[in-house]
Amino acid sequence: MKLKPKIQIGLLTLFAVITLLAVVGGRSMQNNASNSKDALMQNRRNMILTNKITSSLSNLALVVSQDSVQVVEAMAQMRTSMGEIKRSLKQQVKTIEDDSIAQILTADIDALNFEIISSNVNNIYEARTDLMSRISDIESIVKNMMAVQGKDMSDKVQEVNEVYTTVTIVIIIVGFLLFVLAAVALFYIPEYIADPIIKISNSLEQIMDRNYDSRVYIDRQDEIGDLANSFNKMAEKLEEYEGLNVQNLLLEKQRLENIINRVKEAIIGLDAEHKVLFVNQAFLDLVKIPSSNIVGKSVDKLSQRYSRLKKLFDNLKMKNQSTPGFQSIQFEEKDKSYYYERELIEVSLGAGSEIARNGYILLFKNITEFREHDIAKTNFMATLSHELKTPISAIDMSLSLLRDNRIGKLNDDQESLTVTIKQNTTRLLTLINEIMEVSKIETGNIIMVESQTSPLEIVQQALNATHTFIKQKKIVLVKELSKDLPTIHADIQKTSGVLINFISNAVRYTPEQGIIRIEVIATGEEIEFRVSDNGKGMIEDDLKNIFKRFKRAKNDQTKGTGLGLAISKEFIEKQGGRIWANSKLGKGSTFGFALPIGNKKA
Repeated sequence: MKLKPKIQIGLLTLFAVITLLAVVGGRSMQNNASNSKDALMQNRRNMILTNKITSSLSNLALVVSQDSVQVVEAMAQMRTSMGEIKRSLKQQVKTIEDDSIAQILTADIDALNFEIISSNVNNIYEARTDLMSRISDIESIVKNMMAVQGKDMSDKVQEVNEVYTTVTIVIIIVGFLLFVLAAVALFYIPEYIADPIIKISNSLEQIMDRNYDSRVYIDRQDEIGDLANSFNKMAEKLEEYEGLNVQNLLLEKQRLENIINRVKEAIIGLDAEHKVLFVNQAFLDLVKIPSSNIVGKSVDKLSQRYSRLKKLFDNLKMKNQSTPGFQSIQFEEKDKSYYYERELIEVSLGAGSEIARNGYILLFKNITEFREHDIAKTNFMATLSHELKTPISAIDMSLSLLRDNRIGKLNDDQESLTVTIKQNTTRLLTLINEIMEVSKIETGNIIMVESQTSPLEIVQQALNATHTFIKQKKIVLVKELSKDLPTIHADIQKTSGVLINFISNAVRYTPEQGIIRIEVIATGEEIEFRVSDNGKGMIEDDLKNIFKRFKRAKNDQTKGTGLGLAISKEFIEKQGGRIWANSKLGKGSTFGFALPIGNKKA
C-alpha cells in the first residue's frame, strides 16, 4: 500500500474512534441523567402522596381515638375517601418494577373495604376498633410500599453508579489505547518517514561529491520506496556517464600531454596558489630536475630549493609577467649563454564580474639565437653610430665655419642650403645619440651618476632647455610645484632629460597658444613629475606600446625615431622609479614619472 493511503486510513481510524467514544459516552451519560431525573421525580411524587396519606390517616386515627362521637363521621369520611386512597395507592404500585411485589400490594389494596364496618359493628367501640384496624392496614400497606420504593430507588442509584463507572472505565481504556497509539506513532512515524529521507539526503550529498556509487536500499512498496528506486537508477546513470566522461577526459589528458611534450618551448602549469600541476619535457631539459621533484610543489618552495628555478619564477606575482625592459632570463652552460623569454598566461573561467581564476601557464621561449643576433646588431649599431658620429660632427663643424661671416657672407640660396644641411645633421646626430644610448642600455654599459638633488632643480633645467621651443609656439605654461619638497637621489642630467622629452613632446603635439601643465608633488614616499597637454591625445592601443622601442602613435606625422620614451623608461626604472602615461583621444595626454624620496633604492 502507498504511503498516502496509509496516512489517510490511520487518520480516519483515529477520527472514527474518537468520534465513536464521544457519541457512546455522551449518549450513555445523557440516558443516565434522564433516568436519574425521572426516578427522582417519581420518587418525589410518591413521597408526597405517601406523606399526604400518612398524614391524613394519622390525623384521622387521632380524632377517632379522642372523640367517640366522631367515629361515625370518621367512618363516613373513610368511606368517602376510600376510592381516592385506593387510586393513589394503585398509582404508586405502578412505579414498582418488581411484578410479584406489585401484585401482592395490589391485592392488599383491593382488600381494603370500609363498607363492612357499618354492617357488622354492634356498637361504637367495636366500630372504633375496627376503624383503627383498617387504618393500621392502610399504614402497613403504605410502609411496605415505601420500603419497596426505597429499595427501587437504591437499585436505580446503584445502576446509575455502575453505568457511570463503566463509561469512565471505557473512556480510560480508550484514552490509554489512544495514548499508546500516539506514543508508538511518535517514535514510529518519524522513523518510518524521516529516516528514509535522511538516507536519501545523505546519498545526495555523496552524489554531489561525485561519489556516484552511493545507493539507497529501502524495501517498501510506497512513495518513499519508489523515490529510493528512482534515486538508485539516477545514481547508476550518473556513474555510467561519469565513467564515460572520465574515459574521455583521460584520452583528452593523454592527447594534451603528448601535444605539450612535443612543444619545443618549456611549459609549466600552475594552479591559483602557484602550485605546479604539470611540466613538459622541454622544461625538464631546461632545469635539469626530475619531474617528481617539481610537480605538486609550490613555486616559493621550489625557488628556495633550486637557484635555477628561482631565476625562472622571479617576480612571478607581479602584474607585468614578461621580462622587464630589454633583459631576458640568462643561463650559463658549457661556456655559452642561453636566453629565455617568459610569458605568463592566466587561465580563467566565467564571464563579466564572475571570472574565476583557475591557474596559470608559464611559457619559456628560447630566444638565444635572436638574442645573439640582437647583441651582434647592437654592437654593429654602436660601432656604426660611433663611426658615423665622427664625420657628421665634422660636417656640422665645417658647416658652422662656412656660415661664419668672417670667412665670407653667403647668398640667400647658399644660406638656405646651409640651414637644410644644419637641420639634417642635427637630426642625424640626435638619432645616432639615441641609438648609442639604446646600445649602452642593451649591453649594460649605461652609467648612472646619482646624487641628492632638489626636484625643482630638475624642473628648472628642463624648462631652460625647452624655453625657446615653448616661446615659439606661444604655449601657456602652468606650473604647479609644491613647496618644501624633499630631495631625491637621482641622476640630474638623465632625469632632466626625461622631463625635457616629456615637455618637448607636449609642445610638439599641442596647438599654438595651447596649455601645458607641469606638476611636481610628494605622494607618500615618492616625488611625482607630471606633464599634461591639451593636444589631440592617443587611442588606447597606441598608449599600450608607447614605451616600446621604435613604437609611435598611428597617424603621427611628426618626425621622430620612437626611441625617446623607451630610453626615458629605462632611465627612470634604473633609478628605482616608475613611469606611466594617460591619454584620451581629443582630450590631451599626461606623461609622468615618480622617483623615491631620500636615499638610493637598495
